[in-house]
Amino acid sequence: MRNARTFVLFAVLAALGGAAGAQEVLAPPAGTEFVMRCSGGQTSTWVFAENANGTVKVHQAGKPELNKTAPVWAYMLADIYDVFGTGRGNIRMKRLKGAEAGITKLVVGERHRFTYHWAGLRGEAQRNHTIHVRSVRRVPTGAFGEQEVYEVVDTSSSPFHDLRREVLYSPALKMFVSFKVRDNRSNFEQSCELASLKAP
Repeated sequence: MRNARTFVLFAVLAALGGAAGAQEVLAPPAGTEFVMRCSGGQTSTWVFAENANGTVKVHQAGKPELNKTAPVWAYMLADIYDVFGTGRGNIRMKRLKGAEAGITKLVVGERHRFTYHWAGLRGEAQRNHTIHVRSVRRVPTGAFGEQEVYEVVDTSSSPFHDLRREVLYSPALKMFVSFKVRDNRSNFEQSCELASLKAP
């Protein structure tokens, strides 16, 4: 009986410890400008046009038609969006399954599952996401010195997608400092890092 009580006590303490270690997911304020440097020598500058009520809108500098509107937690993954304007039309995603609030806190070990209706130039499909908060650790970055980051992995599948995205999110910067994406269907790979971040 005593062993059972001890086990329950440890379980409760572990649960409390996990909750205490939860990291809120945030994004920089409107007006923040950042530069991404990607494999192949590609560099692009982006601006947070809006950040309010749990939603951000980001557009490419000088090209407001090239934009993403997404929940803050989704932009943390550098991927899931409500609307993505390209100048040639919009890609839209509507949540079908998964927590309405999305991911408000990062807790190591947790997995989150979402299903979206995806509509783009190639057609429409159901897109499934499994998001795993794998670890928290300190890593060196090129532009921001050593940062404590959360490693978050998003795998998504649909008739058009077989993607794996690995993101390192820095709570101090309220941004991803780097991400890697691979399309297992086409073998396309890309890696990007945050090269600069300028507050308004």
